[in-house]
Amino acid sequence: SPLRTVLGTAPQAESERVIPPLEHVAVQQSPSRDLSDFGLPPLPPFVEELVSPTLQARNLWVAAPPKTSVLHYDWQDSVLLQVSGTKRFTLIDPARLHTAYPAVMLMENLVRTGAGQFEPRLTSREVDNFPLANITHPDYDRHPLLRDAHVMTVEVPAGSALFLPAYWFHQVESFAAPGELNVAVNYWFQGHSLATRLYRTLR
Repeated sequence: SPLRTVLGTAPQAESERVIPPLEHVAVQQSPSRDLSDFGLPPLPPFVEELVSPTLQARNLWVAAPPKTSVLHYDWQDSVLLQVSGTKRFTLIDPARLHTAYPAVMLMENLVRTGAGQFEPRLTSREVDNFPLANITHPDYDRHPLLRDAHVMTVEVPAGSALFLPAYWFHQVESFAAPGELNVAVNYWFQGHSLATRLYRTLR
């Protein structure tokens, strides 16, 4: 299957003593509702019951660790299914959203210019879901309110699932055994979590 072809690149390259060309792959908003184009099975029954009425996007995440997705929030509720490797989520309770110093900024794209080489390019698109605070290396002089943030950490090993409500700031770290990839499937949908309802009301 196409997915097995992708997942087989790292072990094959390692056996041939060649640096794997695979750095990070994110397949976003595939036109295939069940990602069958990648040889993946349909939605598990419990996930389909939860997300199918308002499913908005789905991602297949394949990464060669270590990889970190910096602190941000999503505008929809989501369910993540961890296929291989482990993800560590560092979360901030949205009731203390202001402690992360939310901001509106212009989005910067990283354009790949070579293996492991990226060139930053500023765009005209504004984003508001990335805060100023750095949860890994906090600067309490610049962001003193971060001391009052309600921070929690959740480990998601292979075979586990995580439901993440909208508007929860989260940082995601991906891990895997040497020579293996971190693989996960993510489904975003328009849910009715408390955080979602409060944000829509206050906004």
